[in-house]
Amino acid sequence: MTRKRIGSFPLLVATLLLASCRTTGDPSEGIQPPSDEAVTVDREEDPKQLEPPAEPPPVLPHAVRDESSRFEVRMPTPARLEKDTFETEHGSFRTLSYMSKKENAVFVATFNELPSDALAVANKRRQLLGARDGSLASTGGELLEEFMLTVSGHPGLEMAVRVSGGFYRARIVIANEGMYQVLVAADTEEIFSDLATAFLESLIIENGAEP
Repeated sequence: MTRKRIGSFPLLVATLLLASCRTTGDPSEGIQPPSDEAVTVDREEDPKQLEPPAEPPPVLPHAVRDESSRFEVRMPTPARLEKDTFETEHGSFRTLSYMSKKENAVFVATFNELPSDALAVANKRRQLLGARDGSLASTGGELLEEFMLTVSGHPGLEMAVRVSGGFYRARIVIANEGMYQVLVAADTEEIFSDLATAFLESLIIENGAEP
């Protein structure tokens, strides 16, 4: 059996998927940040001038619920499931990945089993930073931003990364029996779109917070 390093499958998925969502043009040309300049509307002088209607919330109509790995996430299009098994000196560990594509972006939710000694590490922040470093090393990416967060009571990390040919934005959480990751990859900065944010925020991990 071929040995594979634990964690390599979900952390490499962004680079592997970028080829399927590339378009022409300069990948560095993305969404520009909104202007900080305030716009004042004088309604008494021009009563017909109204504020534009609020943007409707992003639609994520397809729910993915994996009972065996105890997580749920919402996708913009029907997801394809892929499974694999890693053989290591610690034993066999399963990994799975749900993938969905919409326009020029790919949405991925993965679960990767980890050995018990890795799960027993008390310093989850250090583990998350190690996962971040492994992702950057595997993809050759440039870290654009990161922050710590909590998902269903579990500590997690979100990061945005520029890689050759595009970008990816991911949330990583270590909980239950392994590592969860939700990731959106694209050839432009639409990884910061409302749809991408709604996808990342839709992750729910069952079993509550760890004691």
